[in-house]
Amino acid sequence: MVIDEWSEDWSRLRHVIIQGEAQVLTSGADYRHGVELLLAKYEQYRRMGLDREDGVMIKVTPARVTHWSGAA
Repeated sequence: MVIDEWSEDWSRLRHVIIQGEAQVLTSGADYRHGVELLLAKYEQYRRMGLDREDGVMIKVTPARVTHWSGAA
């Protein structure tokens, strides 16, 4: 998984790379927990009625994390 932040000011560029094992969740306790976290954080998910019991979510268990910053 790559998460980055872009800026015209290159000294503010940065990213994080997370490598690990991915698991597709379609139900169960981990799926419900993920949905609850999304609902608590994002109003958009509450408005759209995200299904707490059935859907698709990807769970990544990190094995290695690297990061970089243009300010470094």
